[in-house]
Amino acid sequence: MHFKQIRTYFIAGCIIGLLMTGCAPHHYQRPEPTPSTSKRLRDTIPQTPSAPAQTPVISPSLRPLGSPNGYQKQAYKALQNKNYHLAESFLERAIRSQPNNCSLWYDLARVKYFQGDYHQSNQLSKKALRLARNNNERKYIKELISGSQYHLQ
Repeated sequence: MHFKQIRTYFIAGCIIGLLMTGCAPHHYQRPEPTPSTSKRLRDTIPQTPSAPAQTPVISPSLRPLGSPNGYQKQAYKALQNKNYHLAESFLERAIRSQPNNCSLWYDLARVKYFQGDYHQSNQLSKKALRLARNNNERKYIKELISGSQYHLQ
């Protein structure tokens, strides 16, 4: 064999070996959290909502905009548990007592977004935008509007 053939076979063998190593299963075991690290691990794992049938452009934050009232807190817990119907019920009750609360309208729009009712989410977001008091609220609401409009196209 010539030197060029040996070099070619050696390089081909190395490449095949690297490819097979990348395909091999990795046996990684997550370490069990100790009491001192369990809080840190829980804080670093984000709680994300389940995605609708189509992948959304945005994922609205689960954080309430303002300081929540009693119904809004219950709606927030239901939203974290992906119980959208219950969250919607609590938010509608809260809106009856505080119809000019931007945060409540925004949260109801998020629930509609997660339910896949993008038209209703868009309408409720626009109402929340009219009631918004500051640019921070407007920023989150505009993101939700753009996500709803994306799905309506």
